[in-house]
This record gives sequence, C-alpha cells and structure tokens, in this order.
Amino acid sequence: MNREEQLTFIFETGKRLRFFMDDQVMCRKGSENRLCDELSNIQMRAAMSVRYHQPMSLNELAEKLGVTAPSASVMVDRLVEKEVLARIPDPEDRRRVQLTIHPNAEGCMADIHQRFHAAFERIARRVGDENVERWYQVMEQVREALLEEETANVP
Repeated sequence: MNREEQLTFIFETGKRLRFFMDDQVMCRKGSENRLCDELSNIQMRAAMSVRYHQPMSLNELAEKLGVTAPSASVMVDRLVEKEVLARIPDPEDRRRVQLTIHPNAEGCMADIHQRFHAAFERIARRVGDENVERWYQVMEQVREALLEEETANVP
C-alpha cells in the first residue's frame, strides 16, 4: 500500500470510528439522559465543543462547527433556553460573553462523555493491549502535530 492509500485508509477509519461512536452514544431515543432526547446532532456537537473548550466565545463555537456566527447565535439561544449552555461575562471585557455548560446539564454531559469512553473501551479491548500501547504512542505524536498546527494557524 502506498503512502496516499495509507493516509486515505487512516482518514476513512478515523471517520468510521467517529460515526460508530456517535451511533453508540448520541441521541438515543428513550434514553434516560434528557439531552439525548432533546438535542439534535448539531446541538449535541455544539454542547460537546463548549464542554471541551469552555469557556469559549460564540465566534469560536461558530468556527468549530463550521457555521456562521448568526447561525451559532440562534443555536446558542436555544441551548441556553434548554439550560444546556450558559452565558457568562468575559472577565477581560464585560461587553462580551463566554459560553459554558449550564450547571443543570453538567451531569448529563458527564454521562454522555462516560458513554463515549465505554464505547471506545470496547473497541480497545478488541484491538488488544499491545496494539493500544502502539496506538497511544502514535496518538501522542498526532496530538503534538495538532497542537503545532493549531498554534500555527491562530490569527
């Protein structure tokens, strides 16, 4: 397999893993987790992005989701109404707000995170401990490359 085919394989497998995780965890109807019944996939992605990067600005969220700021604003309004997200004053500029997870949603978000972890653990068990160790070593290098890319692309 040549380098281009290998990269395509890695990319496609990464997407497949993400879709598998989403299918296993996200928005299962009849779930005991209220957010799974109440949120669309894009709203769930928004909430997960805020949880991971909080506090974050509306513009940062729009960029992460690949939507316009006005679209993100409408979505945030709905998520604030549902007490999934909260707006807090920016400590450096009180005219601006930052987004965080609403305290009422933190438990549900933690549950969703735990379900992601459990689904990933099932995959890791199938791969085996030796391969998980190799995977970890590769992912350390990928993480370093991502951090370099992210800091290089900061405006």
